[in-house]
Amino acid sequence: MAAAQQYFALYSAGQWDAAWQWLSAADKKIAPEKLYDAMHTQCLGATAGMAYDIKDVTMAGKTAVITYTIPVLASLGSATTAMTWTRSGWKADMGASTEALYSHGSLKADEAAAKAAGYCSGS
Repeated sequence: MAAAQQYFALYSAGQWDAAWQWLSAADKKIAPEKLYDAMHTQCLGATAGMAYDIKDVTMAGKTAVITYTIPVLASLGSATTAMTWTRSGWKADMGASTEALYSHGSLKADEAAAKAAGYCSGS
């Protein structure tokens, strides 16, 4: 699926503002662009800069479930993410655990919680 490939390419390249454009409207409300960009800039995940390899796309109505691996971490297995078809094209869903990272009221609090949960590399 080209949309997922584009989203993952932007995300793995650290182009947070461009990757944010692929998020669903609901996720954009949870993580406004400046917050999303700042959070990713200050709290790089352990997979930052790593390529993604799409293994399968399963369609269910207007939702695509994308199964992917990160080749250098392939021994850990695969993961999934969802994208939904909207009038403005395919939109990525951050998922509940990622959405929860943006629920602490400020960038400082969100970043502290992400670090405590082990989401930031080097934490």
